Amino acid sequence: MKDLNLVLNEMEIMNFKKIGDDEYTNECLMEFKDIEVLNHLIKYYGKEHMERIQKSMTQTFLYTTIRVNTMTTNKDQLLIDLSNHFKANEKSIGNQEIFTNFKSFNDILISINNNNNNNNNNNNNNNNNNNNNNNINCNNSNYEEIKNQISKDTIFIKTVGPLIPKPIYPQIIVDLICGEAVLRGSNIFSIGVLGSNKYIKKGNMVSVFVTINTRVSKGEIFENCFKEKCAFIGNGISLLDRDDYHQTRVGVAIEMTERLYVCPPLNSVLEDKMFLQHLPSIYTVYQLEPKLGDKIIDMCAAPGGKTTLIASLIQQLEITTTTNNNNNNNNNNNNNNNNNNNNNNNNNNNNNNNNNNNNNNNNNNNNNNNNNNNNNNNNNNNNNNNENKELIKTEIFALDKNKGKVKKIIDLCKRLSLDKYVTCLAKDSSKLTKENQQDPLDKIRFQSNSFDKVLLDGPCSGIGSRPRLIESSSLVDLTNSSEFQKKLIDQAVSLLKPGGILVYSTCSINPEENELNVSYLLNNYPEMKLIPQFPYISQPGLPNCGLNDEQCKLVSRFDPSDLSIGTIGFFVAKFTKIKNQ
Repeated sequence: MKDLNLVLNEMEIMNFKKIGDDEYTNECLMEFKDIEVLNHLIKYYGKEHMERIQKSMTQTFLYTTIRVNTMTTNKDQLLIDLSNHFKANEKSIGNQEIFTNFKSFNDILISINNNNNNNNNNNNNNNNNNNNNNNINCNNSNYEEIKNQISKDTIFIKTVGPLIPKPIYPQIIVDLICGEAVLRGSNIFSIGVLGSNKYIKKGNMVSVFVTINTRVSKGEIFENCFKEKCAFIGNGISLLDRDDYHQTRVGVAIEMTERLYVCPPLNSVLEDKMFLQHLPSIYTVYQLEPKLGDKIIDMCAAPGGKTTLIASLIQQLEITTTTNNNNNNNNNNNNNNNNNNNNNNNNNNNNNNNNNNNNNNNNNNNNNNNNNNNNNNNNNNNNNNNENKELIKTEIFALDKNKGKVKKIIDLCKRLSLDKYVTCLAKDSSKLTKENQQDPLDKIRFQSNSFDKVLLDGPCSGIGSRPRLIESSSLVDLTNSSEFQKKLIDQAVSLLKPGGILVYSTCSINPEENELNVSYLLNNYPEMKLIPQFPYISQPGLPNCGLNDEQCKLVSRFDPSDLSIGTIGFFVAKFTKIKNQ
């Protein structure tokens, strides 16, 4: 074991500091490689708010969100399967209890509302706006429908932390991607290990650090303490001798036992029954309100999470509609049988009282009644067949211009047994209009005003993903993202049918990709208008970014520093195209 004071004196650890006699903190601010990006964001958020965001970005999100694959299971069965998995594979009894303390979407809503009420008591204006929107939503029929559907399709596991283990063991250095994965619950695979102290044996406890600015060669050995800037991400047990870290590219090298944040390691777990997806991404799809018979396009679909959720919702609607049709058919058949019985009873009574001539008439009546009933049954069957044919008309197009990414969307659809619902195409969504179309089939598929629902979750800067220790985007990246998004917006508006719904989203906190792009759309397309989102679970749009107060209340800004929900940074806007404009 290493002397902790020596570690603190000799190392430049960005997130582990001594704050008292035996008190420590692992809080820090996310750093920017391009300081101009930070200054750009401070211009919109202010310095204090931006520091809160930087702090939250280095922390793990508050909930692991699990989407139920309703094609292969249901929520109740998945809860049982997850419980059995954690009991069989998690050695720590404490972690087993954390991971099986499942939360529902209703629990998330209660937490948000409680936080809003507390903030309202402190006269927080932003959250007053948020609470007002929730009051409006609760009076809307869509609120209950969407809330119940999200509750049925999702499971949440709350993260515990931050905890404060101490870096007192032989040291391991990992790369940034590996380190951020560890903060999300992963163990350390051999491929992520860069350097280490020399004498580490299988079974030894080790302290794990992420290199921040310095390139570390694979297999590098250093004496005592790592001298370059780094971040401490926890302690674990080495499952290999040091020499073996670099002899294999597969398998777990270090099992993390003392984490900064305790959240479930779920990669490759029950893959056919569930899908890991951030809450804002799930929320975005429900705002699209997909319905049977819709023509739907996901313009930038990779890696396929939102596309498969759209397909899952359509699949569930098909099952509901088919069940209702069968129930109606059974009721109609019962009514017909009752009518037949009544007619036969009446005819039999007539037969007892009348002569043979009347019997012949009754037989004719019976034949007529039976023919009428058969016609009714045929009409019911025809109606049911017509209703079932309507189910087939739902079309979902998933696009990405990269063929490799399209292949991944196809693979995900197959893995979740949803491939029959989705048409995946390698197309550049910024060039779908007639003047850019070369494939004759595209002129039919992508006509103007032809889509009922358009989802535009376009390429963005990604300044919103967490946990993240270093933000590498440049100011040019941010500008390029917002300009390309405008091209996609132009296409999305053109494709949308009057009366249809367009949902625009990004995983960015950059207002030029969010509020200012919404302003661009509204200013350039007067036929488009913002409409409410249900249920409203985020913060309103930022002021002074091209939207008035009412418009700010209609967009969803998932702020990483919002402690009540603790999501990644995300933005959602929902529009409709006004008819007869």
